[in-house]
Amino acid sequence: MDGAFGRCIASPLFTFSVGPNQREFTLHSGPLADLSPALHALMNGEMIEAKVRRAEWPDVDEDTFIRLAEYAYLRDYTPPMCSRRSSNTNGYPEKALEDSTEDLINATYQKSKKKGLTRISNGNHDDEPPPSVVETSPPVIAPPAPAPHGGQIVVEEPALGGLELPLRERIIWSRHLCYKFSSINFSLDTHEMAAKAFAPQGNKRTEEDFTPVFLGHARLYVLADKYGIEPLQQLVLHKLKQTLQNFKLCAENVTDIAELVRFTYANTPCLVTRKDQLRTLVTMFIVYSLGRLGDDESFQDLLGEGGDFVVDFWQAVWV
Repeated sequence: MDGAFGRCIASPLFTFSVGPNQREFTLHSGPLADLSPALHALMNGEMIEAKVRRAEWPDVDEDTFIRLAEYAYLRDYTPPMCSRRSSNTNGYPEKALEDSTEDLINATYQKSKKKGLTRISNGNHDDEPPPSVVETSPPVIAPPAPAPHGGQIVVEEPALGGLELPLRERIIWSRHLCYKFSSINFSLDTHEMAAKAFAPQGNKRTEEDFTPVFLGHARLYVLADKYGIEPLQQLVLHKLKQTLQNFKLCAENVTDIAELVRFTYANTPCLVTRKDQLRTLVTMFIVYSLGRLGDDESFQDLLGEGGDFVVDFWQAVWV
């Protein structure tokens, strides 16, 4: 049968037994086998799975497998959905979140300038960034200036009703750190970038638990890495970055980010010559959000666990 779709539906069927409950998914082997040499060998090569037309994947959850199959057929996948926090049982209405971290950085800086609370160095006002700051940084991300002797700058923030975490700037230059996160890009082909129907969304209310969203992307990345599906890895990273850019931090959801960091560092390798891209992405987001996370107990607990993340985090801040 001519055409890619014709070859797809004419390819032999293959069954995957997925997850601890061993749920079976039977689908055409062509789309999945075309994703990578490793999957082609599994489904069409000399391995026992190819002979019996069946593979056992007990360590892959059902949702992740469905996203993999969706990508195999459509070259895109539906982003994971958030859940509702079980702690919201008091009957009060949900609280809406306002303004992204980047928006508040700019708003805080502008208010500090109006009040004359710009950076003070040796007794002189100085609005210019230090020489180490890259001059090509996006101008929209302007740094609030640190106070003398490493003290905390005092600025008035936009009224948010106490929902979002306060921005507390010290000597670290937020403009420089934000640029590290915003400058990360991933290699997508034109078809993948044009698939707007699959675009991820950010959170809007404090009761939205984004842990399933973050881990859903991360699990798919880990599976794609295991079977060498580089285009899918890049797509996952692109979607996760979009999600993080639209994610509004508040006291209730810092644990969502912490769980993403823990999963990432528990399921990705420590490479010798380079850093895993998922590790780099989540670390740069932490650095980007440091002005809000620094005083949070969940974040401090994460640092207290030590390991590769703390090393990568410090290197990202220091360099």
